[in-house]
Amino acid sequence: MLWNKKDLSCKIIINASLTESILPYTVGSNTDCDLWLNLEKRFSSTTKSHLFQLKTKIQTLKKGSLLIVEYLQLIKQTADALTVTSSPLAHTDFVAHVLNGLPLNMTHLPSLSGFDLRQSMLKSFKVFS
Repeated sequence: MLWNKKDLSCKIIINASLTESILPYTVGSNTDCDLWLNLEKRFSSTTKSHLFQLKTKIQTLKKGSLLIVEYLQLIKQTADALTVTSSPLAHTDFVAHVLNGLPLNMTHLPSLSGFDLRQSMLKSFKVFS
């Protein structure tokens, strides 16, 4: 009897924390465990697709007509989002993605050695942290 009361309390707390658009996914859950597993099943695929979307985005980001500061902010936000999804980029991959998105006509970058360029880029990103 006590277990049923606690289970019901947990279900009420979980349901109270959900938005109206998610509530239909909770119908038919008999226990708080069923409710949680239904939600996990529903949203775990979204998480995987979101991770794939972020990885694709960071691989295809281009500076284009953006200011360099805007471009760096966008790529930093995407890298941060990957970190939140437990898939952080290694620093070398991060720098590689940044450089890959820059246009070939950026003549001032090749004048730096690879190491200096990496250090320069990493210092730039600390501004956004």
